[in-house]
Amino acid sequence: MSAIEDEADVQKVLAGEVSAFEGIVKRWQGPLVNLAYRFCRDRGRAEEMAQEAFLRCYRALGKWRRDSTFSTWLFCIGDESVLFRVAANSSASRCDRGHS
Repeated sequence: MSAIEDEADVQKVLAGEVSAFEGIVKRWQGPLVNLAYRFCRDRGRAEEMAQEAFLRCYRALGKWRRDSTFSTWLFCIGDESVLFRVAANSSASRCDRGHS
């Protein structure tokens, strides 16, 4: 059922009803935070990563080609956001250790 709701909300957002994005966030915030948490083990950072993924999703909403479900597309964005953040933090940690 959420696939139908996702499609409807995407169409509304693309038609200018920005508030419809709230439905997407409510449906997928928990799963995206859980995805990020599995990588970073920090709830606050996981919530930030999920928020970043939603922002990237919103900005790219018109590029969703519908050759996969919305949730698959969203989770690809989430994976990319999480992996980018984890890699960036890992690099920063290595740099910090190198200057100790």
